[in-house]
Amino acid sequence: MKEIQEMSWLGYGRLFFDGLREAAVHIYHRINFFPLVFERLRPLRLPTSVRSVLFVCKGNICRSPLAAAYFQLLVEKAGTDMVVRSAGLETTSGKPAHFNAKSVALEHQFSLDVHSTTQVHADLLNQSDLIIVF
Repeated sequence: MKEIQEMSWLGYGRLFFDGLREAAVHIYHRINFFPLVFERLRPLRLPTSVRSVLFVCKGNICRSPLAAAYFQLLVEKAGTDMVVRSAGLETTSGKPAHFNAKSVALEHQFSLDVHSTTQVHADLLNQSDLIIVF
């Protein structure tokens, strides 16, 4: 306690910024989990019967478009022929991806600029061999 009382304003500022840096590193590592999620979903490890994958989330503006776009990259790298789509449970068709989702995509060297929201419907579900829900 005596150390805290004797600490100068500069010391408090240093503590503050050290804590801020630790928080930023923690948040970065939480965001950086993205590539790890798909380690188990590498296209070559999927059964050969899986020819189409559908990623589903609530609004189809963040999670499912990011997942679909990243998975599409993995499919292309593996040289596999697979249809990859995303859709939302509670959305209206035609909305672009969220700005933050686009930023995350760009950080990982892919783009969501052409994404347009899609509402989940029965035909889409029936056309999919694997459905991953967020």
